[in-house]
Amino acid sequence: MPVNADNVLGFGSDDDSIHLGPYDKDLATKITGLTTAIPNTFTDCGWISDDGIKLAMDDSVTKIKGHQGHGVVRTFMDSSETSIEAALLESQLFIVTSYLNAKAEKIEEQIGAGPKTDVVKITAKAQRKVTLLSGVVDLYDTASTENVVRMRIVLPRLELGERGEILFKVGELTAYSYTLSITSDYVIYSNAKALIPA
Repeated sequence: MPVNADNVLGFGSDDDSIHLGPYDKDLATKITGLTTAIPNTFTDCGWISDDGIKLAMDDSVTKIKGHQGHGVVRTFMDSSETSIEAALLESQLFIVTSYLNAKAEKIEEQIGAGPKTDVVKITAKAQRKVTLLSGVVDLYDTASTENVVRMRIVLPRLELGERGEILFKVGELTAYSYTLSITSDYVIYSNAKALIPA
């Protein structure tokens, strides 16, 4: 059996990134390759937890059986869902307000005897709603030696619905665990030789 270590990809580069922005149904026509500029309306989410980025597929099938031998004749896809998951570590305004389904405003406050200082006032919803977003994930293979292998995932429609807890604890980083449902077709670009069709 032939094996080729060059076909094994491992990510976790310093340059890996997630960019999130307002929903743009035409994003897949605007980003057409590995080096297309990401719209400046998108936020580079910065540090990602060491759990990395997960493209998750959750499929459920029903097995339809026949009379003879009770064998499986067909399978029926009951549910097929795709999501992207990552714990974002930076408390940037866009990350926090999207996560909390919140609005932010800048106010000034007198703190102590010093001059007035800028403060953010974030008004968060007790009951959140689904937030529509678009995103771009850039990944770089850390095992590449000659030509850097890249992968870019263009995600025109993401739905931020499920949120987890936000931990404020000694010895732990505060993270925003984004689980983004992918609700339209998405595009993957890569220069990995083994993935390029003949």
